Amino acid sequence: MMKNKFKLLLGFFLLVVVGFAQQRPVANRAQNAASKRVLAGYEVTLNLNEARDGLIPVEMKTPIVEADTAVFGMPAIVPGTYKIYDFGRFIFDLQAFDADGMPLYVQKHGLNQWKIYPGRKLASLRYKAKETYSDESDRRIFEPAGSDYQDSVHLMNLFTSVGFLIGQEQRPYRLVVERPKWLYGVTSLPVVSRGEEKDEFRGRNYFEIHDNPILYSRPDTASLQVKNTRVMVGVYSPNRVITAQKSLEQMQDIFEAAALYLGGKLPTELYTVLLYLADPEEMRGSGFGALEHETSTVLYMPEYDGDEFFQYMNDIVAHEFLHIVTPLTLRSQYVHHFDFNTPRMSKHLWLYEGVTEYTSHLIQVRAGLINVDEFLNRMREKIVAMVNFNAFVPMTTSSKYALDIYQDEYLNVYNKGAVLGMCIDLNLRALSNGEMGLGDVIRKLQNVYGRDTFFVDEDFFEIFTSHSHPAMKEFFARYVESAEPLPLEDLLGKAGVRYKPVFTRKFPSFGGIRIAYNEDRKAIYVSDVSDLDAFGKEMGLKEGDEIVTIKGMPFSLETFESTVANYFQTTKEGDVVEFEINRPQKKNKYKRLKLKGKAILVNVEQEHLLELDQNASEKNIALRLKWLNQ
Repeated sequence: MMKNKFKLLLGFFLLVVVGFAQQRPVANRAQNAASKRVLAGYEVTLNLNEARDGLIPVEMKTPIVEADTAVFGMPAIVPGTYKIYDFGRFIFDLQAFDADGMPLYVQKHGLNQWKIYPGRKLASLRYKAKETYSDESDRRIFEPAGSDYQDSVHLMNLFTSVGFLIGQEQRPYRLVVERPKWLYGVTSLPVVSRGEEKDEFRGRNYFEIHDNPILYSRPDTASLQVKNTRVMVGVYSPNRVITAQKSLEQMQDIFEAAALYLGGKLPTELYTVLLYLADPEEMRGSGFGALEHETSTVLYMPEYDGDEFFQYMNDIVAHEFLHIVTPLTLRSQYVHHFDFNTPRMSKHLWLYEGVTEYTSHLIQVRAGLINVDEFLNRMREKIVAMVNFNAFVPMTTSSKYALDIYQDEYLNVYNKGAVLGMCIDLNLRALSNGEMGLGDVIRKLQNVYGRDTFFVDEDFFEIFTSHSHPAMKEFFARYVESAEPLPLEDLLGKAGVRYKPVFTRKFPSFGGIRIAYNEDRKAIYVSDVSDLDAFGKEMGLKEGDEIVTIKGMPFSLETFESTVANYFQTTKEGDVVEFEINRPQKKNKYKRLKLKGKAILVNVEQEHLLELDQNASEKNIALRLKWLNQ
């Protein structure tokens, strides 16, 4: 204004008046706009009604930004996945607006962030989030950590569709889901309201939003009270093979067993199991599994009925639920203050995953859900699987570098990590005459390091030793921080279990055949008969034969394990065995035949024998009873 001092007075007067007249509405609009904004946190709307081609529209009203540049981010990684996924890859057409609905400048910054100018004016974002299940890249998202948007089902891991402003992750969220009236959403996320075509949820911060998946499908839910906890199950079964009620009945004993192990009480008031079942012919990815959350889990499994299905389900649920102990309660600073974009990995994945895997089987044997032989067989499978990994890499090293240098060693936490958990448990029992086990020490540590705090990653071994026994310091130094072979024979022997690295045992012959799977016909067939033995010759097995049943039990991918186990466990030398087969004929036709032969036993060399020692001392048997409760 000082530059206009030589203007005519009239011009100056008009300039001031016009300027004042122009500024008043802008000020009013700014005040009105501010009143429309969500000052305390985020308001996010996901519109399932407008889902098209695997994309759902997302609208986010944002809290006020006090900087010239606002940065919107999506996670690169989430807890429990141990892999950089870059979820920003699934966000498209992101637009930013001020309070008047005017567009702001947006610049993509890397794979997971967008810079918005001017940040101080940011009021809302609009974009489209793509489901992950159709991703065919070499960075495919593990299905339980992904999202699927179909007419009949919407599985929403919210970290694939909802992000945050950098530096404002602790702001509260209000989440609105607009949906068809026949869809029902199952989740542990706190519910504000449920309407005919709209649901509203809330989250204290981004961690709570990301940590609570939602399964929308036709209503199929069931719940029951286990001790102090309401357990809820939601099921999507496309062919309605599995129901929520039956699933809940099957897994009830797992939660009862967990409560028994954890001192008679479960550490949450609500726990939700989301069971997403896929038609076996339409399974995506390389297999099935689950992803843990603080008060829920997502299971992705093939849809088939039977005892084998429910045993797999229970084993997975046991593992995922026990994550509520570690790392969702007992954890280091790297988990407690999780960085969604540049994470630092803990040295203790062996604890978070390995000990959890071991405990998921331990609670079952201690509650009598499985017998000792079955438990020992499961641990034997872990020992056998360890051979596929580098025995010279310490568990702390493979844990710390699981995202990069030792990414190929990560899966060993479920094998060697579980065996290590067993060894720690046995060592503690031996040091305390059976009175103190691994679970006792972990419960002590939970009382000190609860959900609101953490232990320092580098100090964990000292902390554990101070709460257990001085000899544990040497144990950790030799077998966890270093890679000495685990003292299996010594530790198992103290519990009356015999261990041998190599042994020979007689098993019923399977004919000396090799088998393979025909994807087109969904059949297991004989692929090679070059090593056919006397039993195979008597049966008359031929290359190309599709095996339909063995001793009356169906032989398929779904029943393979149970049928083979039944064959080996029930067949005695000289028994007449029957295979039902489909034999290839001309013009792609098959003939159903029944083949019979007398069973013979053959010597099979195996590795890692674990069996009850029939000559165990009373002291060793007493320690085993303290350990396994049977």
